[in-house]
Amino acid sequence: VWSWAGDSSAGSQDKWIIYEDDICDKLERAYTKNQKTVKLDKERYVDMTDRTTIVQRRYDDPSKRRAIKREDTSSSSSTSSTSSSTTLKRKIDDDDDDVVDSDNEDNVKWSWAGDSKSGSQDTWIEYDKDFTAKLERSYQKNIKTVKIDKDRYVDMTDHDEMLQRRYDDPTKRRLVKRQSTTKAKSSSSSSSSSFAPPP
Repeated sequence: VWSWAGDSSAGSQDKWIIYEDDICDKLERAYTKNQKTVKLDKERYVDMTDRTTIVQRRYDDPSKRRAIKREDTSSSSSTSSTSSSTTLKRKIDDDDDDVVDSDNEDNVKWSWAGDSKSGSQDTWIEYDKDFTAKLERSYQKNIKTVKIDKDRYVDMTDHDEMLQRRYDDPTKRRLVKRQSTTKAKSSSSSSSSSFAPPP
């Protein structure tokens, strides 16, 4: 079993996340063949140059890295140890390199103010599940901006008034709402729909 060091709620890389089965198989084959590097996706790869310290790196910045653990489930031995572990699957994502915590995902939803039939921005439209998780991670880490796509981003500079803006014209904006589904509270109220990120 192969895992990578994800971020715990404390912000430390001390939460082991298991890669998907196909990635585990790919890594094990490469390890057996003494390969030095293994591509994960277009942005990340695993560096096996030093067998005692296997790490996941980014192509655009190899200094950004996460520890990798190889565990032999038959003998319960591994190349490293940790204080906590998880069976969450590693999701290879082109946009970021963080953990998707399913508990937080289920308890929080994020929406943007869409146009109603009257032309007002008074219809709340939920972001999709993956982007909701990305927003929540960024919110917890006090990250100021989160990229949606090449045209838009979410401005979290002020948690009391979070906004979706355009890169080409930041004055064009839409309100963004974070809502706890467990407490059923939010910063504002309105009708709600469910769609992917805005057009």
